Amino acid sequence: MNFLGHVFVASWRRGTGDDAAPYAFGSMIPDFVGMARARVLEVDHDATAEGVALHHETDDVFHNSPVFTELMEETRHELESAGVRRGTSLAVGHVGAELLLDGWLLACDRERGGHVGALYESALAAGETLCPRIRFRSDEGEARMRALLGRLRTYGLEGHEAVDVILERLERALGGRERLRILPNDRDAVRAALIRCQGAVHERAPEWMDYLHERLADTDDRPRKRTPL
Repeated sequence: MNFLGHVFVASWRRGTGDDAAPYAFGSMIPDFVGMARARVLEVDHDATAEGVALHHETDDVFHNSPVFTELMEETRHELESAGVRRGTSLAVGHVGAELLLDGWLLACDRERGGHVGALYESALAAGETLCPRIRFRSDEGEARMRALLGRLRTYGLEGHEAVDVILERLERALGGRERLRILPNDRDAVRAALIRCQGAVHERAPEWMDYLHERLADTDDRPRKRTPL
């Protein structure tokens, strides 16, 4: 699950009020450390640390969910059949499905008032305040994390539903890894696969979210509010 999706899961457990922002921020930290190249050794804030634990719990369920594995396999097969390298096909199937799910979640959230989108923005702001409560492996870690949070706040939430934007994000994310990067000649095939996968995500996302909510509910007995989707 992409970091934005983790905020939706965090909202199921802690709601979308301002007091949920540190928890939602924590739920994104494991993704942020790779993006910022800022290794975290310890989080000295209870709600934020609990959010980090939620991230790992969610990923364990998400990556084994039938909808995710089927979407990933369908996209891999489509791309390999079009001549795209296996590494690229697997990466696009994995990350592409996550990014397309973000778009679906945001569209649903906007229809219901945009409360989770607002929580995401609040979580980024909270992250900048909470950075001193995080112990990083290197002295540059906090500065890198702050720089990432600033960039994400600038980007906002526009474009998450557009296939062309998602394709560009995939090119940036995979560009530094030779076996995974999208080659220029494969771009059209990847775009076509994303369009097909987007339709499948929209069709199966309610089933997907029901699966996640059910499995995650089994692991936490505390009262919580789920954002309806």
